Amino acid sequence: EVSMNKSLCLIAAALVLGGAASAAPSPAPAPIEKLVALDDMPRLVGHLTVSGDGSRIYIPDGGAYAVLDADGKLLDHYPADSMPARKLVPLDPNELRARARNQIRRKFYQDRLRADLGHALELALTDPLTGFYNQRYLMRHLHGLLDTGTDRIAVMMLDLDHFKEINDRWGHPVGDQALRAVAETLRARVRVFDSIARYGGEEFVVVMPGATVQEAEGAAERLRSAIEQIRFEPEPGVVHRMTVSIGVACSRPGRTPEQVLQMADAALYAAKDAGRNCMKMAAAD
Repeated sequence: EVSMNKSLCLIAAALVLGGAASAAPSPAPAPIEKLVALDDMPRLVGHLTVSGDGSRIYIPDGGAYAVLDADGKLLDHYPADSMPARKLVPLDPNELRARARNQIRRKFYQDRLRADLGHALELALTDPLTGFYNQRYLMRHLHGLLDTGTDRIAVMMLDLDHFKEINDRWGHPVGDQALRAVAETLRARVRVFDSIARYGGEEFVVVMPGATVQEAEGAAERLRSAIEQIRFEPEPGVVHRMTVSIGVACSRPGRTPEQVLQMADAALYAAKDAGRNCMKMAAAD
């Protein structure tokens, strides 16, 4: 797209200033078989040669140059190694400039629409505070993994212990800082193909495709230990110790994403009941 924009700007400059914009034609085996309208300029940019006075456009096609007028009508064509020397019907320079400007505006407008769409999708599927996926994406992701027959999936549910105390004592902005600190620790210590979602409030979910029970247990314990070592200072000179409780469940044939998450949630509550700052595995059945 950068190359496209650069080429379009070069063509516009040539047409407005009366200069020349050219690019080496890419040879193609097929001969000229159809007319090419000027409305196709975005597709053909980079393969155009604009004459010095901006009155003609030469489009290489199958080893020959197609010469078009302002309406896209084929005026003539020549072998690639022989540029035309005869007199051709000229284009209206003003109309050609207007068409080039319209194509450039259309290209920039399409780029803005594409960027806006990408931003809207990001807002719909990610949590703005942590940058993790949200619950909507999590469910779609789990369904996709199970529907494609992934053999093993481990789901880890984490809950920040006594998080309400942070909000009550120092306020919600400090609570947001604590969540971001935990998020950065999680992001730095999971595998590149694992997915992390903010499930709600101070709860996070880690999805580990292909992980065995032993691998999931080891990963959960490493994350618990890493979060415990975070040095979080809600105010200068005050260090608040943060811990998490973790529940882990593994998929089996016939289990739905909702069932796996429910099992991980039950294991999380078992970790809370066991005194917090620990990890518990869901029952096998």
